[in-house]
Amino acid sequence: MTIKQVIQIYHRHSFKVQHLHGNGQFEHITKHFSDVGITINVMGRNEHVPEIEQMIRTIKERIWATVNQLPFKTFPHRLIVEMVYNVTFWLNAFLHNYGIHEVIGLRTILTGLHIDHNKHCSLEFVSYDT
Repeated sequence: MTIKQVIQIYHRHSFKVQHLHGNGQFEHITKHFSDVGITINVMGRNEHVPEIEQMIRTIKERIWATVNQLPFKTFPHRLIVEMVYNVTFWLNAFLHNYGIHEVIGLRTILTGLHIDHNKHCSLEFVSYDT
């Protein structure tokens, strides 16, 4: 998904994107976004956006917790992708302390989809024969 697509999703839901934070790789698109009224704050070399770094750490910690529960020594690429998807799905499904809405999670705001407890919250238990 491109930055333009993400901004369009926010605009469709009545959010106006005014600022973007990024590293030096975003420098070349600064002029394009300034034409549409979006300011890009490009961080200097070896600088990081604290909120983004914290979210990356949170995602890595939750993936690491999942990895430590699995009985594998190596992981196929697809499994890693699905672990990242799963972690971000659940992080966006619930309210954040400093979120953009008091009662609705970010996932619901942007996609219009609600958590279906029968679909998303069921656990399967397998019986083992000894």
